[in-house]
Order: sequence, then structure tokens, then C-alpha cells
Amino acid sequence: MISAEQIEQYRRTYSKNKFTTEIMGQFLQNDGALFTGIEDCILEHPADLESNLYFGIDWGSGNGQDNTVVCCLNSEGEMVFIRYFNDKTPTEQVEYIVELIEKYNPIKITVESNSIGNIYLDMLQGKVKQRITKFTTTNDSKNKIIDKLGVALENKAIGILRDEELLTELR
Repeated sequence: MISAEQIEQYRRTYSKNKFTTEIMGQFLQNDGALFTGIEDCILEHPADLESNLYFGIDWGSGNGQDNTVVCCLNSEGEMVFIRYFNDKTPTEQVEYIVELIEKYNPIKITVESNSIGNIYLDMLQGKVKQRITKFTTTNDSKNKIIDKLGVALENKAIGILRDEELLTELR
């Protein structure tokens, strides 16, 4: 019912798992692994620090294993660094992130604004000159992000650091 051209378009734009289940109507054979191609995307050398850096910030509550995470990528889609922490007060978190922003001068900063994120976002916006884009995580947006990340990993369109916490999360 779908043309060969449409199938090929889906193959290029969907993750392998999504393509297999939703387009081909097949069951997965990979024991439920969400992402494939992770090992092929690990950078062997640190990514280049260049003028076009992008920050993504996911706020954590600071309790248990819920970390605030700051991830930095360059314009080539290569991870420059990732920082996790849950041992700082809200003010210390914002001050630490301000230091990172001043040091690396990203051209774009995207910050989660769910729940406590709005409070941190307000604090951060008052301390940096860069424009901050906010996003709200919903089930729908999370699914889209996961699909795009899956496609990027499978197509080797992203470079990730050999960071055990990151690799464990992705695996």
C-alpha cells in the first residue's frame, strides 16, 4: 500500500526500530534496545572547540540520581562536554552554569522549563546576555527527541563522548 519511494523515505528518516515496527510491521529482535549504532558514534578524540557551540540544559531536583545536566555540542554535531551534578543548591547550579556560559560563549542555549525548570530559567536569564530558548518536555516531545537521536546515532550524524554515565543511559 506504500510505494517503494515512500518506504525508502521512511527508512532514511525513521530510526531502525521505528521503521521496523511501524512501517514494516515486524517485531523487534534486539531485546528492546532503544538505540543502535552507539559505539560507532563515540569520538576517539575530543571534539573541536569552535565559535559555534550549543548548550542544552536539563534541570534536576538535586535529589538521589536526578542530576542537572549541561551538554555542549559544536556545529558538527560533536559533543564537546557533558556535566552532571546534583550536589549544588539552586543558586550554585545557576552560578556554575553561568560560569560555563561565560567560558564557552555558546551561540544557542536551550533549557528545559518543566516544573522547577521555570524557576532556574528565570534565575539564569537574569545573569547571561545570550538569548535562551526554553522547551517543555511532554510525552510527545520526548518521543520526537528520542526518534531524532536514534536516527542521528544510526546515521553517525552525531559524535558522543566516551562517558560511561552517558553510554549507560543510551544503552
